[in-house]
Amino acid sequence: MNDGRGGFDIELAGPYVDSLARQLDDVEFGLPQEYREGASRGLGSGVVITIAAHGRIGSSSVAFERAGRFLSASLRDGLPAHDADVLDLWGSLVLGD
Repeated sequence: MNDGRGGFDIELAGPYVDSLARQLDDVEFGLPQEYREGASRGLGSGVVITIAAHGRIGSSSVAFERAGRFLSASLRDGLPAHDADVLDLWGSLVLGD
């Protein structure tokens, strides 16, 4: 999917057994269409996602939209050097703080 805002070059590819969330959620490689649409709303032009994973319980279209927004800003402006500044960036882009 590439709607001018972002694109995807990934396939649904089975379980992600090394996921940090593996004990709490069933995580699989790839993104279903619903999550791709959410991520596309947040991605900047020219960004192409080549690997992704989603959880059966902990994923949502809104979560991927917010992650796309954060990724685009980080690629465009660079990631802040300090963890507190990364959290501030996340809050301003994702939570509206």
